[in-house]
Amino acid sequence: MNIKSYYKIKELDEKYNIIKNNILIIELGCFPGGWSKYINSKKIKKLIKIDLKKPIFLKNFIKGNFFCFDIYKKIFFKTKYQKPELIISDLCPKISKSKFENKILFKNLLKKIFLFSNFFLKKKGSLLFKSMDYVNKKFNFLSYFKKIKKIKLICSKKRSSEIFYICKNFLYEF
Repeated sequence: MNIKSYYKIKELDEKYNIIKNNILIIELGCFPGGWSKYINSKKIKKLIKIDLKKPIFLKNFIKGNFFCFDIYKKIFFKTKYQKPELIISDLCPKISKSKFENKILFKNLLKKIFLFSNFFLKKKGSLLFKSMDYVNKKFNFLSYFKKIKKIKLICSKKRSSEIFYICKNFLYEF
């Protein structure tokens, strides 16, 4: 389990109260399990975890790429066709030495996270995701939420460009 990840989600939750009691959560990229460990300590309805690698906590785990149709079917089965109130992602593409390449990789990943959220997220739900400060107000999907907060965590390395976005009150349900 990654201790840093545990403290990142803990800091986000304590400051912004994102993990509420009795909600359904989908976690994209749950390996190695830091976020899951913190969330499992809360009184939630259910946490569905998706990743290519097996995490420490296997309960409600789906192995695979979250952007594949087969995974969508498995999610519907595990959630009994209920939409989550919160989707979280600590996913990060493999970082290269090229800032330009990293920007493209992150934008592509974020588009996939948004499309997934657009399909699954409950109206008035929230999305929490990691970025590398490449997202800006022009990024299309941010207009789908009523409130958006860009956050640099205290527990992140000072010179890291890692930031998080909390997008609240999803305006549509498809």
